[in-house]
Amino acid sequence: MTAEDMFAIDKDAVSYIRNRAGSVVIRLMFEPGVGGGCLCSPKRIAGRYSPFISLGKPRRSEKARYTQQQVEGIEVYFPPRLKIREECQQIRLSLGRFLCFRWLKVEGADSIPYCDFNAPERSA
Repeated sequence: MTAEDMFAIDKDAVSYIRNRAGSVVIRLMFEPGVGGGCLCSPKRIAGRYSPFISLGKPRRSEKARYTQQQVEGIEVYFPPRLKIREECQQIRLSLGRFLCFRWLKVEGADSIPYCDFNAPERSA
């Protein structure tokens, strides 16, 4: 799959993004693990890097860390490590709604586990 086929943006999300910024940034944000990860694994999973989406462009000083792609006339900035989950065809950007609230959602992107290799291994 080429980078051009990596993303799909829902019609409502395209309209929302165009009216506000014309571009989005997908960042991998660290979420700490609770309790050191799976007890059956000898490695300690300290957390994971999960995809989060926001309107706008990355800061000028950060732009070199992102890949940029045009999708439906929207500039999508994303880290090169971003991958599609195995069971998905594309990463889908959609618009969530509740009453008068609106937000962007990213679905189908894989989280990246972070193992603490300096921690002592557990016995299984």
